Amino acid sequence: MRSEKETNYKIDYIDKPNGLYYSNSKNRSLNFPYGSYSDVKSKKTFFENGQIIKPNDVPFREKLIHWSGPLIRTAVEKGITATSMEFPEGFDASFKQAISERNARGKRKYSIFIVSRHHSHPDGFIIARLTLDLKAKANSVLPKDEQTAGFFMPLAQSLEDGQQDKPIMKVYHEIKPTMESFGLVPAPIVRAKDKSEYTMEQDSDEEARIRALVAKRYNGVMLFPEGTTTSGKTNEYGQVNGMVNFELNAIKKLYLFLRRNVDTESLFIPAATFGGREILNPDNKWVSPVRLLTALVSPYPAIASIKVGMPIRSDEGQVQELLRGRDRKALNDYFGHIIAGLLAQSERGVYA
Repeated sequence: MRSEKETNYKIDYIDKPNGLYYSNSKNRSLNFPYGSYSDVKSKKTFFENGQIIKPNDVPFREKLIHWSGPLIRTAVEKGITATSMEFPEGFDASFKQAISERNARGKRKYSIFIVSRHHSHPDGFIIARLTLDLKAKANSVLPKDEQTAGFFMPLAQSLEDGQQDKPIMKVYHEIKPTMESFGLVPAPIVRAKDKSEYTMEQDSDEEARIRALVAKRYNGVMLFPEGTTTSGKTNEYGQVNGMVNFELNAIKKLYLFLRRNVDTESLFIPAATFGGREILNPDNKWVSPVRLLTALVSPYPAIASIKVGMPIRSDEGQVQELLRGRDRKALNDYFGHIIAGLLAQSERGVYA
């Protein structure tokens, strides 16, 4: 049993998935997961899997991100706000018309379903600028009792827990509250890649957690169907890969989820983010100090942008046929080529 003194021991560095702690704060209390530590005296001691280790043993990138936390949060908030967006002519009218339509039961007909390319981890917060904008546009035409709180974004459980990269996990947890303030709430899921590369098991509560978000009116979807940042990585020839194949069931699974749990069709919004790779290089996972400094000192840091395609109704035309059919690859190819059309030829990859 741990003593009262140990229960109240203060920390400011937490890495729960790996049992790593740093004590030096007055703001948080530590509940040790590995038993009692009655011999703990130093106020600068790390613990990893129940073992005391020296501060110098902690990787520099992890300590740097921890120390830079407030700066990262400020930079992200300014960066999201300053992200520029390019919409095609007629977008607003088409979007608002669809969102204001009623189904046969007199209820809202469409939920918003953003589908975007993914070439670096910062895409996850850059896209928050678009979710904020679409939330405002939708709520301007929806009755008060149907207004949306925002979007849920399926996100790799291996990023949430740190199996991918612990420093990246720390950046994610630093900026997660900022993303949520823009109406974009992460919804961790175990991907096929998480199972194969990190031996993670499927969480039976995944869908229940997303249903709980929907119950709070986070009924829009923000999806990166590639499910990986491989498209932004450099290949053996020194060229950026470009878009990679979408995860086979990514789009249709969430479309059916909305049909079952929100009772709506989907209004698909194709999108492409730009600038994420220059903020954080997916090859080495280092944050660009130049971009970070620009976001901090510039009053309007133009470090990212988003290009958006026209809304696509799930119950009309070719996409309706594809959603009703069983050929999920054809469905993915349909959206892949539309998103690729927002990119330069060199970035289109398999959807060129």
